[in-house]
Amino acid sequence: MLQIELISITAILYKRRLRGLGHVKRMNDNRIPKQLLYGELAQGNESRGRPQLRFKDTCMNSMTTS
Repeated sequence: MLQIELISITAILYKRRLRGLGHVKRMNDNRIPKQLLYGELAQGNESRGRPQLRFKDTCMNSMTTS
């Protein structure tokens, strides 16, 4: 019987996420995607409850688990 090796969907998502981050990291500082990823809001209200998961947090989690 032939055995097929499949990559898990989470591994594919981690790989694509890190590839996209590599592109953004190499961009000039004045590009909008880089400003959105590394920027912070000047002011804002914090809502009650658990903080929303940001894309930056998800990427950092991917880098520590892979």
